[in-house]
Amino acid sequence: VALREFPFTTGPADYALFVDRQPVGVVEAKPEGTTVSAVFDQARKYADGQPKHFNLSQALPFIYVSTGVETYFCDLRDPD
Repeated sequence: VALREFPFTTGPADYALFVDRQPVGVVEAKPEGTTVSAVFDQARKYADGQPKHFNLSQALPFIYVSTGVETYFCDLRDPD
């Protein structure tokens, strides 16, 4: 499930991703023409923060940055 404008301790992410009611990732949506790799740090800030109303022991593993044309994906559990 994706919830729009979900509040994190580091600010609102465009979308928070949930599996079985547990947060697993963030999506940062940008207009076409935006360099998605340049926006990764913003999305990482949300993933490193705490989703409000949840007490997690680690950062969310999945980060997506997308323009609708180009999508950048990262699984923080895999360093490569």
